[in-house]
Amino acid sequence: MIPWPIALLCVFYAVIATVSAASLWQGLARPSTLLAWPVAWLVLTTVVTVGLGLMKPWARRVAVWTSLALMVAALCAAWMAAILTPPSARASLLGTGLASIQFVVIRYLTRPHVKAWFACQTQPG
Repeated sequence: MIPWPIALLCVFYAVIATVSAASLWQGLARPSTLLAWPVAWLVLTTVVTVGLGLMKPWARRVAVWTSLALMVAALCAAWMAAILTPPSARASLLGTGLASIQFVVIRYLTRPHVKAWFACQTQPG
């Protein structure tokens, strides 16, 4: 049985994968759009969603790296919003908030009891 915090993480990553798929679909409609970012996020978050749902040990490591990449992207977006639109702090706060959520996800996935959940899934029987 999958623990409920891991299930919530699966839902979180599935939402990001859905948004990435929508961005990819919209980018395919306009040929001049750069498709590398939506494809990268779609692949990463889909792999993490499926792997975490199956409690695979490699999925926890990929989830940590994906969360780290999402945290860096959110902080870069917050920095760009702060520089480009100084009077409006909403976008910067949103980006910083998303980065802090990613930090909490990384801290959670690196806790010893979470590692133990994934370690006991590799043993037969």
